[in-house]
Amino acid sequence: MGRQTIHFEDNGQDLLRWTVKHGIVIESNLQGWVWDGTKIVKPPKVGRKLKVVFPKGESATLGYKVVRVDEEPDMVVCAECGAETADPGRGVRCEEDNGSGDVCRGELLKKREWTTHNKEALKLELTEAEAELFDRAEKMFFERRSMAEIGQVYLGDSVLYRGRTGAEVVKLPIYQALKDMAKQRGLDDGMLSDRPGTKPSLDSFKVPRAAH
Repeated sequence: MGRQTIHFEDNGQDLLRWTVKHGIVIESNLQGWVWDGTKIVKPPKVGRKLKVVFPKGESATLGYKVVRVDEEPDMVVCAECGAETADPGRGVRCEEDNGSGDVCRGELLKKREWTTHNKEALKLELTEAEAELFDRAEKMFFERRSMAEIGQVYLGDSVLYRGRTGAEVVKLPIYQALKDMAKQRGLDDGMLSDRPGTKPSLDSFKVPRAAH
Protein backbone atom coordinates (compact mmCIF):
# COMPACT_ATOMS: atom_id res chain seq x y z
CA MET A 1 0.00 0.00 0.00
CA GLY A 2 1.45 3.35 -1.02
CA ARG A 3 1.34 6.64 0.79
CA GLN A 4 -1.32 9.32 0.63
CA THR A 5 -0.90 12.99 1.43
CA ILE A 6 -4.22 14.45 2.54
CA HIS A 7 -4.58 18.23 2.33
CA PHE A 8 -7.20 20.04 4.44
CA GLU A 9 -8.99 23.33 3.87
CA ASP A 10 -7.22 26.25 5.52
CA ASN A 11 -9.48 27.96 8.04
CA GLY A 12 -6.56 29.36 10.02
CA GLN A 13 -5.91 26.14 11.96
CA ASP A 14 -2.45 24.63 12.52
CA LEU A 15 -3.27 21.28 10.88
CA LEU A 16 -3.07 21.45 7.08
CA ARG A 17 -1.67 18.13 5.92
CA TRP A 18 -1.43 14.46 6.88
CA THR A 19 0.75 11.75 5.40
CA VAL A 20 -1.04 8.41 5.63
CA LYS A 21 0.00 4.79 5.13
CA HIS A 22 -2.03 1.65 5.88
CA GLY A 23 -4.89 4.02 6.72
CA ILE A 24 -2.86 5.48 9.62
CA VAL A 25 -1.41 8.95 10.04
CA ILE A 26 2.39 8.71 10.06
CA GLU A 27 3.28 12.39 9.64
CA SER A 28 1.59 15.78 9.85
CA ASN A 29 2.71 19.32 9.09
CA LEU A 30 2.50 20.21 12.80
CA GLN A 31 1.80 18.55 16.15
CA GLY A 32 2.78 15.04 15.13
CA TRP A 33 2.67 13.97 18.79
CA VAL A 34 -1.08 14.63 18.68
CA TRP A 35 -2.00 13.17 15.30
CA ASP A 36 0.47 10.35 14.55
CA GLY A 37 -1.18 6.95 14.93
CA THR A 38 -4.67 8.25 14.14
CA LYS A 39 -6.68 5.77 12.06
CA ILE A 40 -8.83 6.92 9.16
CA VAL A 41 -12.12 5.03 9.15
CA LYS A 42 -12.95 5.44 5.42
CA PRO A 43 -10.89 6.45 2.37
CA PRO A 44 -10.62 10.24 2.10
CA LYS A 45 -12.85 12.07 -0.39
CA VAL A 46 -12.43 15.65 -1.56
CA GLY A 47 -15.07 17.95 -0.08
CA ARG A 48 -15.80 15.71 2.91
CA LYS A 49 -14.60 15.54 6.50
CA LEU A 50 -12.74 12.51 7.79
CA LYS A 51 -14.03 10.10 10.39
CA VAL A 52 -11.09 9.04 12.53
CA VAL A 53 -10.08 7.06 15.60
CA PHE A 54 -7.39 8.71 17.70
CA PRO A 55 -4.51 6.67 19.21
CA LYS A 56 -6.24 6.48 22.61
CA GLY A 57 -9.39 5.06 21.03
CA GLU A 58 -11.66 8.09 20.80
CA SER A 59 -13.76 8.36 17.62
CA ALA A 60 -14.42 11.74 16.02
CA THR A 61 -15.12 13.60 12.79
CA LEU A 62 -12.28 15.95 11.92
CA GLY A 63 -13.36 19.59 11.69
CA TYR A 64 -11.78 20.32 8.28
CA LYS A 65 -12.78 19.22 4.80
CA VAL A 66 -10.38 17.42 2.49
CA VAL A 67 -9.36 19.60 -0.48
CA ARG A 68 -6.82 17.32 -2.18
CA VAL A 69 -5.41 13.81 -1.94
CA ASP A 70 -2.02 13.04 -3.46
CA GLU A 71 -1.26 9.38 -4.14
CA GLU A 72 2.25 7.93 -4.02
CA PRO A 73 2.03 4.28 -5.15
CA ASP A 74 4.38 1.55 -4.04
CA MET A 75 6.97 0.68 -6.67
CA VAL A 76 8.35 -2.61 -7.96
CA VAL A 77 11.57 -3.50 -9.77
CA CYS A 78 12.13 -6.47 -12.07
CA ALA A 79 14.72 -8.90 -10.71
CA GLU A 80 15.87 -9.70 -14.26
CA CYS A 81 15.75 -6.56 -16.41
CA GLY A 82 15.72 -3.90 -13.67
CA ALA A 83 12.65 -2.07 -15.00
CA GLU A 84 10.71 -0.09 -12.37
CA THR A 85 6.99 0.63 -12.35
CA ALA A 86 4.07 1.19 -10.00
CA ASP A 87 3.06 -1.99 -8.20
CA PRO A 88 0.51 -3.82 -10.42
CA GLY A 89 -0.64 -6.13 -7.63
CA ARG A 90 -0.18 -9.73 -6.54
CA GLY A 91 1.01 -12.45 -8.88
CA VAL A 92 1.95 -10.15 -11.78
CA ARG A 93 5.29 -10.59 -13.54
CA CYS A 94 7.33 -8.14 -15.57
CA GLU A 95 5.91 -7.26 -18.99
CA GLU A 96 8.80 -5.10 -20.16
CA ASP A 97 9.68 -5.41 -23.86
CA ASN A 98 13.30 -6.54 -24.09
CA GLY A 99 13.74 -4.86 -27.46
CA SER A 100 13.40 -7.96 -29.62
CA GLY A 101 9.64 -8.33 -29.33
CA ASP A 102 9.76 -10.66 -26.34
CA VAL A 103 8.37 -9.88 -22.90
CA CYS A 104 10.71 -10.20 -19.91
CA ARG A 105 8.39 -12.08 -17.46
CA GLY A 106 10.88 -11.66 -14.61
CA GLU A 107 9.86 -11.58 -10.96
CA LEU A 108 8.76 -8.17 -9.68
CA LEU A 109 10.32 -7.28 -6.34
CA LYS A 110 8.43 -4.92 -4.05
CA LYS A 111 10.35 -1.79 -3.07
CA ARG A 112 10.11 -0.70 0.54
CA GLU A 113 12.01 1.78 2.72
CA TRP A 114 12.66 2.12 6.44
CA THR A 115 14.57 4.74 8.43
CA THR A 116 16.20 3.29 11.54
CA HIS A 117 16.38 4.85 14.99
CA ASN A 118 19.88 6.14 14.12
CA LYS A 119 18.63 7.66 10.83
CA GLU A 120 20.02 4.99 8.51
CA ALA A 121 17.87 4.66 5.36
CA LEU A 122 17.25 1.02 4.41
CA LYS A 123 16.06 0.48 0.84
CA LEU A 124 14.55 -2.96 0.38
CA GLU A 125 13.62 -5.11 -2.62
CA LEU A 126 11.33 -7.89 -1.41
CA THR A 127 9.41 -10.90 -2.66
CA GLU A 128 5.63 -10.80 -2.28
CA ALA A 129 5.76 -12.86 0.91
CA GLU A 130 8.51 -10.71 2.39
CA ALA A 131 6.67 -7.50 1.46
CA GLU A 132 3.52 -8.77 3.18
CA LEU A 133 5.57 -9.47 6.31
CA PHE A 134 7.15 -6.01 6.18
CA ASP A 135 3.78 -4.29 5.63
CA ARG A 136 2.21 -6.16 8.54
CA ALA A 137 4.99 -5.14 10.93
CA GLU A 138 5.02 -1.56 9.63
CA LYS A 139 1.27 -1.23 10.13
CA MET A 140 1.66 -2.51 13.71
CA PHE A 141 4.41 0.04 14.28
CA PHE A 142 2.21 2.90 13.09
CA GLU A 143 -0.59 1.55 15.29
CA ARG A 144 1.83 1.90 18.22
CA ARG A 145 1.73 -1.80 19.04
CA SER A 146 4.25 -3.07 21.60
CA MET A 147 7.84 -4.11 21.03
CA ALA A 148 6.95 -7.73 21.85
CA GLU A 149 4.03 -7.82 19.40
CA ILE A 150 6.12 -6.46 16.53
CA GLY A 151 8.96 -8.82 17.38
CA GLN A 152 6.74 -11.87 17.03
CA VAL A 153 6.08 -10.95 13.39
CA TYR A 154 9.60 -11.85 12.29
CA LEU A 155 10.66 -14.39 14.92
CA GLY A 156 9.90 -18.10 14.79
CA ASP A 157 8.17 -19.53 11.72
CA SER A 158 8.74 -16.48 9.52
CA VAL A 159 9.12 -16.52 5.73
CA LEU A 160 12.58 -15.06 6.32
CA TYR A 161 13.82 -18.40 7.66
CA ARG A 162 12.66 -20.53 4.74
CA GLY A 163 15.78 -21.84 3.01
CA ARG A 164 18.08 -19.67 5.14
CA THR A 165 20.09 -20.21 8.31
CA GLY A 166 19.66 -17.96 11.30
CA ALA A 167 23.09 -16.44 10.60
CA GLU A 168 21.95 -15.53 7.09
CA VAL A 169 18.62 -14.11 8.24
CA VAL A 170 20.09 -11.60 10.71
CA LYS A 171 22.15 -10.06 7.89
CA LEU A 172 19.10 -9.39 5.71
CA PRO A 173 18.09 -5.71 5.35
CA ILE A 174 14.45 -6.66 5.93
CA TYR A 175 15.36 -8.36 9.22
CA GLN A 176 17.28 -5.27 10.27
CA ALA A 177 14.29 -3.09 9.38
CA LEU A 178 11.78 -5.25 11.27
CA LYS A 179 14.00 -5.51 14.32
CA ASP A 180 14.45 -1.75 14.28
CA MET A 181 10.67 -1.27 14.30
CA ALA A 182 10.56 -3.23 17.54
CA LYS A 183 13.56 -1.31 18.88
CA GLN A 184 11.97 2.06 18.17
CA ARG A 185 8.77 1.04 19.88
CA GLY A 186 10.79 -0.24 22.85
CA LEU A 187 12.53 3.14 23.07
CA ASP A 188 9.22 5.01 22.81
CA ASP A 189 7.65 2.86 25.53
CA GLY A 190 10.64 3.18 27.87
CA MET A 191 11.57 -0.51 27.71
CA LEU A 192 14.94 0.23 26.07
CA SER A 193 17.49 3.01 26.33
CA ASP A 194 20.03 4.29 23.81
CA ARG A 195 22.11 6.03 26.49
CA PRO A 196 25.59 4.52 27.09
CA GLY A 197 25.81 2.45 30.27
CA THR A 198 22.04 2.16 30.61
CA LYS A 199 20.27 -1.21 30.51
CA PRO A 200 18.41 -2.74 28.88
CA SER A 201 20.34 -1.28 25.98
CA LEU A 202 20.01 -1.52 22.21
CA ASP A 203 23.21 -3.56 22.06
CA SER A 204 21.69 -6.34 24.17
CA PHE A 205 18.24 -5.98 22.64
CA LYS A 206 16.06 -9.08 22.59
CA VAL A 207 12.35 -9.23 21.86
CA PRO A 208 10.41 -10.73 24.77
CA ARG A 209 7.74 -13.30 24.05
CA ALA A 210 4.27 -11.81 23.61
CA ALA A 211 1.79 -12.60 26.36
CA HIS A 212 -1.07 -14.90 25.39
